Amino acid sequence: MVALVPLAIGLFIIIAVLGWNARFTVTKGEESDDLGYFTYGYKIEQSYLRNSFTLKFWSSRGMEFVHSQGQVTVAEIVEQRWLKNDAAIFLNLRLKYHDSIVSEGPARIIFDFYRGEIYVSSGYTLWRSFDNKHDGEDWLNDAEFDAVLSRLEQFGQETRKNYPDAWFAPINDPHKPSWEILPHEAKAEEVILSKRNELGILSNFAATPFELYGKRYASVEGFWQMMLYPEGPQDERAKARNVTWKFTREQVAQMTAFEAKSAGSLAEENMKTLGIDWCTFDGKRFPYRSSTPGEHYRLIAAAMRAKAEQNPEVKRILLATGDLILKPDHHGEENPPPEWKYYDIWMQIRSDLQKAASGQ
Repeated sequence: MVALVPLAIGLFIIIAVLGWNARFTVTKGEESDDLGYFTYGYKIEQSYLRNSFTLKFWSSRGMEFVHSQGQVTVAEIVEQRWLKNDAAIFLNLRLKYHDSIVSEGPARIIFDFYRGEIYVSSGYTLWRSFDNKHDGEDWLNDAEFDAVLSRLEQFGQETRKNYPDAWFAPINDPHKPSWEILPHEAKAEEVILSKRNELGILSNFAATPFELYGKRYASVEGFWQMMLYPEGPQDERAKARNVTWKFTREQVAQMTAFEAKSAGSLAEENMKTLGIDWCTFDGKRFPYRSSTPGEHYRLIAAAMRAKAEQNPEVKRILLATGDLILKPDHHGEENPPPEWKYYDIWMQIRSDLQKAASGQ
């Protein structure tokens, strides 16, 4: 029995320490950048046994801001919402200060994850600045904080005044396909390349004929899907007896929109049957999908550039998008090959055209 006493005391100490340090999550949130390259978020944890809480802001790129405050707990989450295209978080808290007299007061916090900046308005010493200039004062008074909040709430709203209303117009369509992203779903500083307005001309589906390396194509989509088809009777794909090619390469090259897309889907089924992951152009074989820009990317980018140069309306509309961030009108796969991101390629072409126009 005596021998068990030290063990019991040890277990009691361990349990006490664990209990003393135990926390629960008051609130948390997480977002990611538009391309899904990194994530970031916030968390507020509170002690079960002590009057203390911890505030943490973090990102997957290694940024971490942590502050633990004793004698203060979170009494209420009054409001929490994302600002600035989900790049900043606004937290409106009601804190309880545990001293000889328990009191409550507000604490409003904004953390900008892209700039790594924090803005706070609160009467508690947690947020006090102790340099000579601001001794005993808050980081921001209410008016200063409201000005920051208003600026972030209006982020990008002025930009839209410089562009056609139709590009952002709300659409109520009960028959909207599940893959579609509508124009009004664009965030601040963005525009959706929707097929429901003139921006649809920038889609690979659009009937915008162009010539490339001496041959004419009806659309970028037709050019894209054509590369999945045999180049001739001596092509390895054409010789295979366990698949049927419904169209010729030349026929697909003259297709547009969903017709071309459907032809490509048939070709991809054949590729699976044959166990191949490559396509061809001008007799050259290269991977169809790769994580870094390769030959397929180069050809798609060249086709899109030819489309812009040979179709004045395409060039006009592309330049009319100014400095807006171009976004797709459909939900895509995670981490697609770079040429799937046609909106990024358009922004590079737009930048080149803008530089050429300014004589740079």
